[in-house]
Amino acid sequence: MLWLDSEHDIRGVDYEFEWDEYDQLLIVTLQSPSGNTIIEFFSQEQRIEIQQSPFGLLDTLNNVHRAKHTTALWRYTSDASAIVMIIFCLSGLWLALINKQTRLASSQWLAGGSSLFLLVLYLMH
Repeated sequence: MLWLDSEHDIRGVDYEFEWDEYDQLLIVTLQSPSGNTIIEFFSQEQRIEIQQSPFGLLDTLNNVHRAKHTTALWRYTSDASAIVMIIFCLSGLWLALINKQTRLASSQWLAGGSSLFLLVLYLMH
């Protein structure tokens, strides 16, 4: 894999190997958040074919957001940021509930934001 990266600028996080005995063909499938690459090694002909399928910007961002075909470091980073966001939201809710002076305004903002969130979820599905 390092040879493909250094010589051909081909990299992927998840990879699969498949051997076709009849055609004497090795197929390597590399997947990354930004695209897929299929490399076919024809052993009898001493030939290599490379098929690259790059994704667009939105597809790449979607894969990174879902941590699909990413490294373990990115998965741990996204999990840690999700935990921090949950703590931030819960502490804000706690502060809004214990502060009597702004409880009505906070409740209205909470109801409005929750309604907007549920509407967006409904429209997405």
